[in-house]
Amino acid sequence: MRYQETWVRGPAPGIPAQRPCADRYEVIRTICERYTRPFSVFDLGANLGYFSFRLAEDCGAICTMVDNREELLELCELNDSPNINWLARRLSADDLSLLSRCESFDVVLAMSVLHHYGNRWLDAINALCNLGHHVIAEIPALGDSGTLNAGLAEEMHDYFDGTNAEHLADFPSHKSGKPRPCYLMKGNADRITQQTIDAAKRGAPALHGVNIRATYKDAQVEIAHGGATPTKEKRPFIAGMNLWNFLLLNGTWPPKSDILSRASALLDGVCGDDLEPHNMIISGREIKMIDQNTKAWKTSSSIGAKSACLAKISAAQREVQ
Repeated sequence: MRYQETWVRGPAPGIPAQRPCADRYEVIRTICERYTRPFSVFDLGANLGYFSFRLAEDCGAICTMVDNREELLELCELNDSPNINWLARRLSADDLSLLSRCESFDVVLAMSVLHHYGNRWLDAINALCNLGHHVIAEIPALGDSGTLNAGLAEEMHDYFDGTNAEHLADFPSHKSGKPRPCYLMKGNADRITQQTIDAAKRGAPALHGVNIRATYKDAQVEIAHGGATPTKEKRPFIAGMNLWNFLLLNGTWPPKSDILSRASALLDGVCGDDLEPHNMIISGREIKMIDQNTKAWKTSSSIGAKSACLAKISAAQREVQ
């Protein structure tokens, strides 16, 4: 029996699941419906993607699912949503910490996944709070016998009860029937300290004061450039994630062939010397330049810039091991 319900533009009838999702989804949706602008969701341990597929469908959210389940490929194809991205891998606590220094999401979902990090669960939640402006987390019930790392439940409860987390609701465990609490936490994803997860390897210059100013109605990126003549600029916030990070972390949906096609069409319309995958955002099916609306683009690109960029996209492999 599958752990999670299946969603394909509606509930999939006749497929039994260990845990119902509709009641938990309604609680999540009440938070997400506060946004009146395009917003992003990072769904850690997405399982079969129920929450992401529904948020993409109901709220137009740009959802990045993180899970290495092979079934997700078929579900992505069947739902055919323009707002879904998928990282086909499991992210460690160290991976999350690294990613939180270069990405910012409006909502992070961690639904019954923190206990899978064992004694690193606190590192994981700290990273998620640096990754998202709002974090919705469900944790094991007290005495949740049969649950992985059930012995961590008491310290998890003490932690969440000792913070300013808002207790949203309780949902019965599929293992014991006891209540698993779900919390809303205010995150800290208003500052980015590096460009991509491989910034040091690429020799990329350090960032100087990158702040994400986000409300439910508006969001923008404010960047302070250092050097002999410091400058500041503002960019519109683009819901999604850096294309290069997506590729290095085994981004699997949309397929790379689609990404190449859309990146090629995009690069036909812009010019410059820094046509690079790390200067692009993947936002569902769309590929966008990170600063296309604010940069004084040249009238022509350096020779081979477009083909070199597409070659890097084509050859991209996992960076975090």
